[in-house]
Amino acid sequence: MRNKKVSILGCGWSGLPLAANLAKDGCTVKGSVTSPSRMASLALRGVIPFRVVTGMELEAERGDDFFRAETLVVTIPPPRMEGIPDFHIKAHSAIVKAIRGSEIATVVLFSSTSVYPELNREVVESDVQRVVSSHSGVAMLDIERIYEGLSDRRVVVLRFGGLIGPDRHPGRFMQHRSEIMQSEAPANVVHLDDVIGATRFVVENNTLSGAFNVCSPDFTTRRQFYTAAISALNADIPSFDGTSEPWKRVSSDRIQSAGYRFIHRNPCDWL
Repeated sequence: MRNKKVSILGCGWSGLPLAANLAKDGCTVKGSVTSPSRMASLALRGVIPFRVVTGMELEAERGDDFFRAETLVVTIPPPRMEGIPDFHIKAHSAIVKAIRGSEIATVVLFSSTSVYPELNREVVESDVQRVVSSHSGVAMLDIERIYEGLSDRRVVVLRFGGLIGPDRHPGRFMQHRSEIMQSEAPANVVHLDDVIGATRFVVENNTLSGAFNVCSPDFTTRRQFYTAAISALNADIPSFDGTSEPWKRVSSDRIQSAGYRFIHRNPCDWL
């Protein structure tokens, strides 16, 4: 990875540790934040800081310089604005417009396994449907398709399961609930270490393109996972409803077949 030039659009929970990891490995890394007050935290980690705001138009200080890289990693979640239902489409279209006018050769888009409906079976990359997320109100597939239009670039889409890791301990999400639903359904989650690891893997392997699921591959039920997570906090274990449907189990076989080895194959091991 040494000497690669990578720009990371969105240095938040996943983007900042990714940027720091690449910079430590000898890459030239440019990272974006929306607040000037956060720029110093990037510089302290060896990352060249930029202020970039995504919206109807892309607002970027020294934007030409930020997009002067071999690879662009887009980590930002779907932006929303009250009263503008397609704001996220316009925002990502503005990013793609900036990419078209740049020397970026590879784009890595962070997406989500929310593109898969609950089909009561294992799902693979070809099982995508336009599913509107109950959390964001956005269909991630709409965003993915905007980047598919970059036919003259290498585009890799990483579809992550539920994110866990520092400041995202799953036990805290559930410890105050009286009952956990769909307890026998699969826990489709991925640790930050594998978010970083999978991103590094696809950046480094220039032959890879298209979509890849990134979820801890060992089968774990929600009951097993949340019992371990809440126990790690020494909190009371809630009851479980004993059901599974509707469910999906996200397969990460494609990225493993390409050669990626998960750091946390079973998410309970991290807990």
